[in-house]
Amino acid sequence: MATLSPSASPFDPVLEIEHGTLDGKPYVNAYYLAISEASYEANDSGPEATRDKVLLATVTEDALRMFPINVRRGAPDYLKPRHDDLRTITIESDNGGWPLPIEPGEFEELLLGLPTGFSKQFQYGLGLKWEYRFFVNAVDDIAGVTELVITAGAETMVALPTYRLGVKRFEQLRRAIDSIARRYQREALEDKLLVAYTNLLHAVVPADFPLRMKRIRPGAIYELVKIGGERSNLSRSDRQAAMSIITKDKEEIAMTDADALLALRSDIEKVTLGVLIQKFEEMLTKDLTEPKWQEFLKANPFVLGLAFAYPVFLVQDQAYVGGATIRGAGERIADFLLAQRYTGNLALIEIKRPKTPLLKAIPYRADLHAPTTEVSGSISQVLDQKYRLQNSFTQKAYESGLSNVHPYSIQCIVIIGTSPTAKDERKSLGRVLICRINGMPNGSAIEKVVHGQRHSRGLFTAA
Repeated sequence: MATLSPSASPFDPVLEIEHGTLDGKPYVNAYYLAISEASYEANDSGPEATRDKVLLATVTEDALRMFPINVRRGAPDYLKPRHDDLRTITIESDNGGWPLPIEPGEFEELLLGLPTGFSKQFQYGLGLKWEYRFFVNAVDDIAGVTELVITAGAETMVALPTYRLGVKRFEQLRRAIDSIARRYQREALEDKLLVAYTNLLHAVVPADFPLRMKRIRPGAIYELVKIGGERSNLSRSDRQAAMSIITKDKEEIAMTDADALLALRSDIEKVTLGVLIQKFEEMLTKDLTEPKWQEFLKANPFVLGLAFAYPVFLVQDQAYVGGATIRGAGERIADFLLAQRYTGNLALIEIKRPKTPLLKAIPYRADLHAPTTEVSGSISQVLDQKYRLQNSFTQKAYESGLSNVHPYSIQCIVIIGTSPTAKDERKSLGRVLICRINGMPNGSAIEKVVHGQRHSRGLFTAA
């Protein structure tokens, strides 16, 4: 027989209890009984008002099964299941079993014995409290799971359509959620106090109220990475801040975590080179001017180092190497002036467009192709720059404040064109370069033509 709990307002929901037996075992159904939307809008709570009746829970001796519902009147999902596929939250009884309530008040007393974290008032639709919704939402993401069972112990397992969660494990997770909530409440309070201090005190009377910085809690970054998994949804400013932390603490990191720092450097170089190769290949598909290529190489000077068998550094781009007349005309300008990192010996690099032809289309003899005017002219151009720099280096170094660089044996390199694919052309290009190198007076310098290749193994290859 149904009984109703007292209500403070005629429009408040009430609890209805229904007794029954199934397979010889007794059970109690608890129903959520509320004035219907139509009667509510008509302000009718009398005997003729219609009411909605929804099953809220079923109690047996071995389990309390709850069917959480949304109780926010006016919402599209009012009195419908609160979760998508997960419809039942069951709490298995301990050794004593669940007492079967006889009247609504006894059912409400039974709810008071639920584990911490569960709603203990039927008016809220039962189930977990709002702050612990993450547990149910996570389980609800598993396809085929329709019931969450809180059981004894600390086990966690899935046996469709049931997800079994030990009450001890549930308590651990609940306390972790509570700890996180309290921590961020404290941090939010500190942030609010800092905003008020900075804008109302420091901004007005900075001498009396010095600038305060936000304190970063030890372990905060570790927790971000640990909870966030392999990839975190960080903004650009977040990533820049992370790099700033590494930069500021690089000496200490090198002392305590040298291996991790070296591994990070290796990873960064690999990623950077991959992006650089992709950008380079995109640029090769466009008819870019020489200044565009000069800008690219200036922004990425280590690419120029691929033309050498030893480490180098950029001394100056668009370097004035000499040759001006008394009227200031005729000054030679090299695209890049570099130096060997350990000896300081100088090198000149002249840049030409990748689409510059390297060999004449018509063979000179049989399968031998002669170099184009652009190739021979570029080599002559860089050799002239070398001659001018050697003659004027002492004055240039003094005027520019250069130190630890020397014109011992200036190396000259031309970056021009794209590697030919035809066998005859590749053979001809090799012969041209060998003859040009061997033809230098006294063999005192090495002149190279460096041609771009569209291969991931390198941007430039010395011939």
